[in-house]
Amino acid sequence: KAHPVPESARYLASVGKITEATKAANEIAHGMGFRGAPLEVEEVRHQYGSKASLYVIKDNTCLQITQQANKNISNIYSKSMWLTTVTVQLLYFAQSFGSGLNTWMNTIYTQINVGDVYMHSLYFNFSNIPGILLASYFLDRWGRKRVMTSSMILSSVSLVLFAIATEDMENRPYGVLLYSCAYHGFLVTGWCTINVMASESFPTQIRSTGIGMCAASGRIAAMVVQYVNGSLANQPAIMIMVASVFLFVGSFIPCLIPGADMAKQHLEDEISQELPVVVRKDTV
Repeated sequence: KAHPVPESARYLASVGKITEATKAANEIAHGMGFRGAPLEVEEVRHQYGSKASLYVIKDNTCLQITQQANKNISNIYSKSMWLTTVTVQLLYFAQSFGSGLNTWMNTIYTQINVGDVYMHSLYFNFSNIPGILLASYFLDRWGRKRVMTSSMILSSVSLVLFAIATEDMENRPYGVLLYSCAYHGFLVTGWCTINVMASESFPTQIRSTGIGMCAASGRIAAMVVQYVNGSLANQPAIMIMVASVFLFVGSFIPCLIPGADMAKQHLEDEISQELPVVVRKDTV
């Protein structure tokens, strides 16, 4: 039986909807197999009651939305947050630049005269699945930073081997398929990881703004790389190596992100002791 995904219990509690938060938390716990004593309303009120009273939820004008957005952007570049924001933005940029190769994969297969471009493309896209499974298995066991670094290094190495294989198709006919799929699988592992890292790097108060700004950095890289790859369309090995270099350099960035790895850790709600008024339109 399908169940609708409940609203975030943390969000509901933070805006003063204690009863709804308790219900949502219990629904999620039950869906995950927890069969212990359910969470009580008073427990949630004790934890969030004082914080919730500081939030004001109200309809707002376009000007108020703009002012709040500007304030949130200022907050993610504040003294306590700017290093986190910039390093995660750089990580998105490197990952997106390396991912730009995906758009050109069929062109590369055609350039090097593979036997069946469409079958190679099918296998290439199927390599998403092991990449997702790797991320699911290792994220909480190894930690986000280790998995992110490892996935970018392995993607980079796979691209080096892929580039070598493209220059020797006669002797390495299966190397092209194997290494390109390995690259894509590890790349997907990195994307699963970076999205978790980004959401955990910012307090609840500015999380959506922080993730949005970091994703925007990735979009910029995704546009820039198309011009770079377009200029190298007739030199597939060099195009592949450029992507490899960006992924390898990017693999060092997780080490620069401030703070401990967030695997199995509590997330922060606020960036300071003083909570600003939240200007948000309540949605159903």
